[in-house]
Amino acid sequence: MDRRKFLAGTATLGTGAALAAPALGQSRTQLNIVNLWSEGSEGRGAILSAVAARVSGLSGGQLTITVTNGAGQAADAALSGADGVVGAEEAWMGKSAAFGLMTSTPGGLVERELEAFIRQENGQALWDALSAAHGMKSFYLGDTGAEYLWAQTVPGDVSAFSGASVAARGLAARLYTALGANVTTPAMNVVAPGGAAFAETGPLADQQQAGMGGLNKVALGTITRPSAAVSLTLKSAAWNGLNETQQRILTAATTAQSHITAAEALKRNALAQQILRLTGAAEVTTLNEDVFHAMMPAARDVLNGLASDGAEAAALVDGYKRFGEAVQSWTRVSEAPFATNRRRSFSA
Repeated sequence: MDRRKFLAGTATLGTGAALAAPALGQSRTQLNIVNLWSEGSEGRGAILSAVAARVSGLSGGQLTITVTNGAGQAADAALSGADGVVGAEEAWMGKSAAFGLMTSTPGGLVERELEAFIRQENGQALWDALSAAHGMKSFYLGDTGAEYLWAQTVPGDVSAFSGASVAARGLAARLYTALGANVTTPAMNVVAPGGAAFAETGPLADQQQAGMGGLNKVALGTITRPSAAVSLTLKSAAWNGLNETQQRILTAATTAQSHITAAEALKRNALAQQILRLTGAAEVTTLNEDVFHAMMPAARDVLNGLASDGAEAAALVDGYKRFGEAVQSWTRVSEAPFATNRRRSFSA
């Protein structure tokens, strides 16, 4: 493929406009971006390096990203000394709890629905407005899939969470707190925290590889983490310092990566589930429907409570809810019945 023809407009990768070829002799721009995930050859830890390679290739080296390992750092501290960070938007909930919507929302959008909200509805614009109010600009880098509840004993009643130790992040942590749990929030790169009776702290693939210690049961179909979006967040000054071509290149690179992230996560999580079942390393089950439904009122309260964080947060919550009402009705009559009937057919 001829790189200049590509950049001149043979592919836009969702940017809405053709990319201009970088001019020879153009000044080079370097972004220093911190990776809040543990570095690795696959999964979340590999995303930033992949974006950096794609950006350099598309720009002919005119725009480059220096990757800094910041696993275990707090997002604010990492961003203060860099141009940006790769992590999850729930890391910014100290600025506005509404950022949690763009990672995972209890009882909310699953990964495909969340991407549709961002790409095809007004989700990106609403997200941009919230981010700009805090001096940031964020990009969706894909989703590593729903996260599930690891436990010593799978709860048969919602009261099991009251007084129990739970490791959770983001809006899920708020839900468990509302249910009376003693919640701890591990660092973003920690997938297997010790000492908790319940944990929802990472993709199934990463947890299967790490092992979950004394938590040897995993309940699928939980309400709390229906998605787990990954994001790149830049300082507004870093984003505004890029020229138009560089901004389009970065947007194209992150859009392309989002598809790869989702595809890889589907494969890795499916294989992890099979390994757990075949090896007996953990008992794989499904959360009781009664427990799911008993948690829903608290999940709605968590969502509705986000609107009090200012005008930008209120607008994002309103847009999220409106889109959710429409898209979930379609998921219910399209994908869900097919998946149910397919499962019955294969098991017959």
